[in-house]
Amino acid sequence: MAEIAAHREEKTWEFTIEYRMHHKNGAYIWVLSRGIAVRNDDGIAIRIAGSQTDITEGKVADTLTALPNRLYFLDKLECSFDAACQSGRRFAVLFLDLDRFKLINDSLGHAAGDELLIEVAGRLRSSVRAG
Repeated sequence: MAEIAAHREEKTWEFTIEYRMHHKNGAYIWVLSRGIAVRNDDGIAIRIAGSQTDITEGKVADTLTALPNRLYFLDKLECSFDAACQSGRRFAVLFLDLDRFKLINDSLGHAAGDELLIEVAGRLRSSVRAG
């Protein structure tokens, strides 16, 4: 990774990287890696000290509605497509559109639009099974 290479070459004080990892269950998780190079007396990087944090929650859920976002949808769609191809099964994608949502935002304000989205999200959440 370019960020680690730049840090090893002392071009940066530390490195910070966000990336996806493929989990053994087929899903993807998002990870934040941070670290600094530990150098010997000659200034050569001999190891990296740092941490990795699972940041999936913040990456896959909309902050307002707590519903899965587009990134999560695309990950799940890819996994579902791969599984369908391997098993010979089919799956479907449902598209839901809120008619005239822009009109609500424009005429009643973004706070009203946010309230509507939260209400719709709650109704969707209560209407579908877990998983």
